[in-house]
Amino acid sequence: MNKHFRIIDVNGFRGLLLFLFILVCLATGFIAFPAYLAMNLWNVLAPMIALPTINFLQGLLLWGIIAFAIYMFSNQKVVIVMQSRHKLTKD
Repeated sequence: MNKHFRIIDVNGFRGLLLFLFILVCLATGFIAFPAYLAMNLWNVLAPMIALPTINFLQGLLLWGIIAFAIYMFSNQKVVIVMQSRHKLTKD
């Protein structure tokens, strides 16, 4: 392999700006934009169903609930195993 092959090169202020730009783009794409869509969809449906309108923070919470529900009800099983080093005794 080539020793000079660099996948991610963060050098100096320019590299830091690139890293921050990528981080902000990912946060906007996966967090802020879906929250904005959830807020607008709720606010469009709210007058039809007699519900109150919500702001962006509440849209963010709604998107978190939707994302968590999709994660929990997907086909992938989540297994949590709790083990103790010592067996419990009846003392």
